[in-house]
Amino acid sequence: MNWTDYKKQFELKCDLKKIPQVQVDVWITYARCLWEKSFPIIFDKAHLSKLLGYECSLLDKIIHRPGKFYRSFSISKRNGEFRELNAPYPTLNEIQKWILVNILEKKKVSPYAKAYIKRKKILDNIRFHTNHEVVIKLDVDDFFGSIHKSAIIKIFNSMGYSRQLSFDLASLCCLKKSLPQGAPTSPCLSNIFCEQIDARLSKYLKKLNLCYTRYSDDITISGNISDVQIPQIMSFCKYLLSDYGLNLNEKKTKVLRQHQKQYVTGAVVNKKMSADIKLKKDLRQQMYYIQKYGLNSHMVYKRIDQQNYVYHLMGKIQWVLALEKSNQEFLRYKEHLTEILKNLKF
Repeated sequence: MNWTDYKKQFELKCDLKKIPQVQVDVWITYARCLWEKSFPIIFDKAHLSKLLGYECSLLDKIIHRPGKFYRSFSISKRNGEFRELNAPYPTLNEIQKWILVNILEKKKVSPYAKAYIKRKKILDNIRFHTNHEVVIKLDVDDFFGSIHKSAIIKIFNSMGYSRQLSFDLASLCCLKKSLPQGAPTSPCLSNIFCEQIDARLSKYLKKLNLCYTRYSDDITISGNISDVQIPQIMSFCKYLLSDYGLNLNEKKTKVLRQHQKQYVTGAVVNKKMSADIKLKKDLRQQMYYIQKYGLNSHMVYKRIDQQNYVYHLMGKIQWVLALEKSNQEFLRYKEHLTEILKNLKF
């Protein structure tokens, strides 16, 4: 259906309901703005409930008491600390996925954002920072939790949705007045929120002939950076982020030079993309025992009770090969595990 057909059908329905033309014109102007941006036309919460297939009363409950529609749990991080996750229950999860697919994914994000985007891989973030004199790694503290509901309301409003509907949509995506880590909408919304940050930071760094990417809350800057420029760049990043209510986690700030191991999102980038030496050493040892004694004997001896152990091992080997495509040693490991997996299926 094109805009002309939609407009005719809409005006016909309004005419049958004897709605004043002044009101119809207001609705048409509102709808056209959304149509031209390729966003779904949604007039209000009642209209949204019909599109979602859920009662308006349920949406009201989620909007005003969102805590009842999430389950909270913690997972351990590598540093021994814990990260709190808030996963929506099935109903809210389905609603958020509808918002994600039908609205948020239609919004273009910055080319400097490398996470949470279809058809983009983690390698797209790594390859920009290979073989540079200096790599600066910055981390945003409490990233999702620092993106407040008021900012999410502005995002929906800027798309063309009414202030009230923007509030409702933001409420369906937020918990405790910020983005919850665990909701399917949070990653995409964080990228949209950071669009201006990416634009301003990339413009500043481009003048210095430096590379910049952002992988969620991980900011990476690389190039021929002098000792004088380093504090200037970090200061600029700090104050730029503060303009948007974000703070740097200064404990995780890293300045890596060529004589050190430079790593970006899990890969070593000193001369070319490669996997970490410790990872490869560990995989070699595991594959040595599997090839010499067999999978079952290895798992019994090492007391491995992980049900998906072989799949987990294969995933690590495939990661090495993603970085080092011509690594013959790990290609042989992959072939060996592939044969094991074939036998496991029978």
